[in-house]
Amino acid sequence: MYSALNNANLRAKADGNDWEFWAESDSPNQDAEFFTRQYLLPYFNYMKTERIGGIFYVYLTDGSYMYVQNGGCMDFYFDVNGKKTPNIVGKDIFDFIYCSYNYPDTHIKGRISPHLFEDGSREIALEHCKAAPHMCTELLYYDGWEFKDDYPY
Repeated sequence: MYSALNNANLRAKADGNDWEFWAESDSPNQDAEFFTRQYLLPYFNYMKTERIGGIFYVYLTDGSYMYVQNGGCMDFYFDVNGKKTPNIVGKDIFDFIYCSYNYPDTHIKGRISPHLFEDGSREIALEHCKAAPHMCTELLYYDGWEFKDDYPY
């Protein structure tokens, strides 16, 4: 999904639809559904979409799904095995983020990323993952998208 999101970003830029120019969460017209329809759906193979509250779901043709939330930055959660259990962040749901501004203490401005911190290392990423499962995407990033023996979940 990391590659798919980055490819969507690159293709949108090539089409003159740069993600960098979306308005942040203070603009009511720039919610998760708008962002997803504008910047992602043209570049993904999907079966259907639905909005539940402030969360916008996209069901992909490979059986996985993602949901998108606008929390100042755009958060993308991917459930790699769809509706199958366990449906738990850090186990089969993984979090990516996109900020068009310089998010504090990170290297994520203008690109798709797990939550990468400036002082990051694999050891710090492992501690982040143990403390907060949504941070496990950072550990997988450091591990080349592999589950190493010490992966905590």
